[in-house]
Amino acid sequence: DAAFLRYAVGLSALGVAYLHVQDGVGNGAASTWFGKVTTDGFHGKCEPVTLAKLRSVFTSGGLIGNGGYTAESAAARIGSGDATAISFGRSYMNNPDLAERFKAGAPLEPLPPQE
Repeated sequence: DAAFLRYAVGLSALGVAYLHVQDGVGNGAASTWFGKVTTDGFHGKCEPVTLAKLRSVFTSGGLIGNGGYTAESAAARIGSGDATAISFGRSYMNNPDLAERFKAGAPLEPLPPQE
C-alpha cells in the first residue's frame, strides 16, 4: 500500500482536484460482474488502502470512493470525513432512480441476470 500512498501524495502536491478510487475490494462485493470477472481485483500482496489512509495524504481535493456501498455505508463514509462522495455504478443498472430510492428508503431492484 506504500506505493499507492506515495502516488496520492504526489497527486495532492500537483493540486489534483479529486481522486476517484475503487476501495470496495477485498470484501467480496464485486466477486462477479455479469459472469466476466471472477475476482474482486485485489491482488492480496499488501493490505488494501483504505479511504481513511488516502484522506490522510490526499488533501488537495475531493476523495471519491466506489465499490459495494449501500446508502447507509456511503453516508457513514462521507460522515466520517474519509470521503467527499461515494459513486455507484452497478446499482444504477436496474435502478436508474437510485438517488430517489435511497432517499425514500425503497428497496433496490436486483442486478440483471449474469450472462
